[in-house]
Amino acid sequence: MNIVICDDIVTEAETTAAFVQRYYQQRNLPLPQITLVQTGQQLRAQQAIDLVFLDIELVQESGIALAAELNRTSPATIVIFVSSYPVYVTDAYTVNAAQFFVKPLREDVFQQEFARILQRCQTAQEQFTRKCNSEDVILHRRDIVYICSYKRVLKVFLSNGDTLEYYGKISDEEQFFAGSSIIRCHKSYLVNLDYVYGFDAAKIIMQFPDKQQQEICI
Repeated sequence: MNIVICDDIVTEAETTAAFVQRYYQQRNLPLPQITLVQTGQQLRAQQAIDLVFLDIELVQESGIALAAELNRTSPATIVIFVSSYPVYVTDAYTVNAAQFFVKPLREDVFQQEFARILQRCQTAQEQFTRKCNSEDVILHRRDIVYICSYKRVLKVFLSNGDTLEYYGKISDEEQFFAGSSIIRCHKSYLVNLDYVYGFDAAKIIMQFPDKQQQEICI
């Protein structure tokens, strides 16, 4: 899970980060990657964002406009607003915000709502889009047997025997699928544990629904 907190008031960003960390620690869950940024420019430099906490009134630009931009460039990114101005609630939902927290942030409210937000993240892992040959293709996690990487190209092997290719980093896909049945077993491979037939110290044996098998290096 790759979480970015965009707030030009550092202390308030740190409070949000602390609430996120405590949520995971109290449930003995692996901590996500958390990055704090202060401007839209810094936010745009981030890659493969799963979830962004976004202030609405930044010094240089509007958080609403930034969220609209994310809707276009990174539709899988879940946007959560944290703002001192509840008057913007209606505007927030026009850009598909998952939640609107009012500052000062209350931890009891945060803990309750963050569980629901993470459930939405898990749902996003189940069905998502990738751009293949300049077209958006809908993929389902349950259909992925494994993914391999060569340079900047990712090749997806599907349960029906089809393959798809698209540009990307395997480390970004590893972050995207964090917490799901798709894990990284090698610098160049992600495998879906639902299709693992067997393994030893050197390899994993993947089995397709038609019983064909493929060996993946560990």
